Amino acid sequence: MKYIHHFLIVLQLLFGVALGALAQAPPIIHYQAVIHDGGAVFSEAEIGIRTSILQGSPTGSAVYSQTDTITSTPDGLVNIAIGQSSNQTGVLSEVDWSAGPYFVKLETDPKGGDAYTGSETMQFVSVPFGYLSAESSSASLRVSASGDTLYVGTQEHVIVPGISAINSCTTCYPEGYQFCNGWVTEIVEVTNPVTNQTWMDRNLGALRQAQSITDAQAYGDLFQWGRFADGHQCRYPEMSETLDINANTSAPAPSADWYGKFITESEDPYDWLITPDTNLWYGVNAVNNPCPSGYRIPTAAEWEDELGSWGSETSDGAFASPLKLPVSGYRDGSSGGPIYVGSAGGYWSSSVSGSNARSLFYSIDASLFSDYRAVGNAVRCLKD
Repeated sequence: MKYIHHFLIVLQLLFGVALGALAQAPPIIHYQAVIHDGGAVFSEAEIGIRTSILQGSPTGSAVYSQTDTITSTPDGLVNIAIGQSSNQTGVLSEVDWSAGPYFVKLETDPKGGDAYTGSETMQFVSVPFGYLSAESSSASLRVSASGDTLYVGTQEHVIVPGISAINSCTTCYPEGYQFCNGWVTEIVEVTNPVTNQTWMDRNLGALRQAQSITDAQAYGDLFQWGRFADGHQCRYPEMSETLDINANTSAPAPSADWYGKFITESEDPYDWLITPDTNLWYGVNAVNNPCPSGYRIPTAAEWEDELGSWGSETSDGAFASPLKLPVSGYRDGSSGGPIYVGSAGGYWSSSVSGSNARSLFYSIDASLFSDYRAVGNAVRCLKD
């Protein structure tokens, strides 16, 4: 982090899966950045961005660069496609990835111009496999038994867990699961030694386990209570579309107008369903359980046990716990807009409370609430 012209630029790069089939053109590398000034994100702002690929070191020569003006999401997220710009220097497809290491440098102007005052550089820790394969069509390609190494002939290349498509387990999730931006949440276990409960170590839709309490890469998706992962839960690359018409069935219905959309409801009982259903998330075999095989939504009592094991019942205690819970915020059930992102966290349980459902909420304190089912909260899955 660097102080630049009296404001702080923090860049959190989220590297996506590179790339398409070998013969496709133009080649593209997708990645994202969350841009904020010491905590407050640049929300829905025009950001001037210069992206460069440097060879050899963080201060090496640029083998490719491009400039773009990109509008950030309400969470301060910008989506950049390296190789897909009208203002570029160099040819991305001509980069010799075997001659690395390579680094990506991002420079920004939060006012939308080209006065780039903030910069951050990160190393590519994974070779863009599509390009490497195109360059090595005659080489032998194989993946290690553990799934963490790609061999191209005699060369070894690390596969980034949770990012590289070759290392994803789409079949671990229920049939029909809509993965936001193509990201498949990696299944990594963590056990709380106090409760002896085993959980996924990250939220559904998160790119990784939280590295800090405000790690945007760890925020993940925002589900309405009892809904399947039909795409309504998507936070990135932009929040899913809203609709003010209630669903007439709880089953995923791809042909329905509401499928994949966040349903806003401004009247009691504030449910996304016309006819409430209390069993949608109860148990590993629940009809709309969005968790991977062998996992389920925790009950309110299980969240209570977890809460009781924290050193302090606050957002700091949530992150200090074995689950490393970040302040991912929630999505308002009436407007569909994000609330308290970066300052509070909300997590669904499978338990209901009258016409509402129980959720864990934490900020300056933490407790279990009775929450409207139209609200969008994070989901952390518990091993059955």
